[in-house]
Amino acid sequence: MREYLVSIPIAGSITYTVEADSEEEAIDQACNEVTVDGVLEWEALNHVVDGNVCYAPCNEVTVDEV
Repeated sequence: MREYLVSIPIAGSITYTVEADSEEEAIDQACNEVTVDGVLEWEALNHVVDGNVCYAPCNEVTVDEV
């Protein structure tokens, strides 16, 4: 039997609450705090993008004031 190393693309989202003076600063702070513990949802995929179709549930940063 052979041994295989399999890399699986994943897609998901991480949500953090941060205090900042601007949306840009909030994004920077959240990106610096990213850990696996912050993952709310994720999905293993055969591919993330196929042609012009993106299968990721979240493909850009969004910021909402709390």
